[in-house]
Amino acid sequence: MVLIPGLLIIAILSGAQFIVSPTIDVDVVRLCQRYDKLVLPGALTPTEVVTAWQGGADIIKIFPASCMGPGYIKALKGPLPQVPLMPVGGIDANNIEDYLKAGACAVGVWPRVQAPACGGPCPREQQPTIQLQLPRLKRFPERSGPGAHRDSCRRASLKRTT
Repeated sequence: MVLIPGLLIIAILSGAQFIVSPTIDVDVVRLCQRYDKLVLPGALTPTEVVTAWQGGADIIKIFPASCMGPGYIKALKGPLPQVPLMPVGGIDANNIEDYLKAGACAVGVWPRVQAPACGGPCPREQQPTIQLQLPRLKRFPERSGPGAHRDSCRRASLKRTT
C-alpha cells in the first residue's frame, strides 16, 4: 500500500508492477503514469471515484466493499459506466460472482490473515476453510487480477483524454 510519492519510488525501484493505495493522492497517480505502472487508488464515495478517475487512475479500488455490497458497485456504474471499479474487502467465493455481475472489472481477494478479535495470525482451524475456498476463486482467473485488465484500462484512459 502506497500513501505518499516517496514510498512509491521505493516500491517501483523494488520491482513493483502495479501500485495500490488506500486513498487517492493525485501525485502518486501521476508518478505511476510517468513510470508506466498500473495504479489502483482507493475510493468509496462517488466524488472520490471521479477524482481518482479524472486524476488518471487505471482502476479505482472500492474499499471497504463489504460495507456497501455488490449493489453499490452497480449503483456507481450507472452514472459512471466508463470507470473500472475493483471492490476490495469482504470478497470471497460466496459473493465474487455478484460483484463481477454488478460491473466490477476485477476484485481484490485474499484470505483473512488476521483474527479480528486479537489482531493475531489466522487461527489454524480456519486454514482448511481458506484452502477450500481457493479452487472456487480460481474459476475467475481472467477477471481477478489487475494485470489482466492493464490493456483495457489503458484503452479506457486514452478514450477519456481524447
